Amino acid sequence: PHLHSDAMAVAALPTAFAAEIADQVRVYDARYSKESFATTTMADAQGHAFGKKDGAGVEAVNEIIPAEATALRECILRQRESTSSVTLILDFGCGDGRYLNELLHISREHGPLRIVATDISLGALEAMFLRATNLGCKPIGSFELNQLWSHQSLMWDTLELLLLLADGTCSVETVETQCRKVLGGEADVVICGWGTLSSIPPMHGVSRQEAFLAAFCRLGKSLMNVLSNKHVNHLVPQRRFNAMRQALADENIPAAAREWLMQRLRMAVLPDTYYYPVGVAGGGREWLFYSGTSEEGERERLCTVGYSDAQVRICSIINFYDVLTKPRSARLNNAVMALLEQGKHWKAQLLLSRCVGRATMRPLHEFRTAPLFNEHWLRNQVARYLVSIASR
Repeated sequence: PHLHSDAMAVAALPTAFAAEIADQVRVYDARYSKESFATTTMADAQGHAFGKKDGAGVEAVNEIIPAEATALRECILRQRESTSSVTLILDFGCGDGRYLNELLHISREHGPLRIVATDISLGALEAMFLRATNLGCKPIGSFELNQLWSHQSLMWDTLELLLLLADGTCSVETVETQCRKVLGGEADVVICGWGTLSSIPPMHGVSRQEAFLAAFCRLGKSLMNVLSNKHVNHLVPQRRFNAMRQALADENIPAAAREWLMQRLRMAVLPDTYYYPVGVAGGGREWLFYSGTSEEGERERLCTVGYSDAQVRICSIINFYDVLTKPRSARLNNAVMALLEQGKHWKAQLLLSRCVGRATMRPLHEFRTAPLFNEHWLRNQVARYLVSIASR
């Protein structure tokens, strides 16, 4: 009870919700602006742009990984079976357009797409505009978004893209209304890409993620959501923020300590919410809000808001940045994921043991022989990110 009152107090601090959102947008804009130094900032260039240790932040990874591509194609092709003309897609939290190249391939292989791509970061949409220009959109002009809920159209022979600048401080209902207006109808697929839902903070101590999922269910027939697994990803900041929330719940904590904790918790007042550090140009770091959930938590909330046939899969076991910048990491990630999803747990364990043995010059017989993987808790145990696909 005391923690809930403190959560409300956090929202009432001078650094109010709108100011917190503005600060997050400022960080996103600054990090996406790094992409303007190169017309295409692909994985091999990201180490120079963001620093070798900065593998966090969706702005640091500009390509999709195989598990995302598979889920995306499955969602779209499932809807195309019942769609005779253009497939309508809402790319919610599109960032710099990580999915755009794959969507172009899908449109050329399977039929035309119309995509509404929305984000609260003007810098992200400008980076997506540059990406679209490099991918041959027409007409090629200047970036024209200048106010909230304004949109700009870009065209290819098989794909229409509308960039939509969203407001991160308004109600979920307003977001739904504005997206529906630009969509012009019901979407066939809603894409909630890597970490978008995980990065939506609570308002006044109340989670908004479930409300957004309910809005997605009303806006479109199916959903692809890529989310952070709370059991594996960002464990150090999670422990730190959990400890601060526990300390804040102590009724005997001094007032000065309480104020100090609330200033550092900011919007991370709910369980499984936290801030993680990202690098900035010229050194130093900024903090971005994030959260995690579990496989069963994702299934439950999808079912609660009206989805059926929800599938939750492993998206990656190694962080995205390493998968896209280190070929060996990518091969290991894909091989272990394939073995685990096929139920070949012992083979996956043997592969990992051999890799560690080679790296540490240790013989194979020194490694664990008891089962490493829990088949009843597998995805929670190994996945950094999960990908869910669901339909109404």
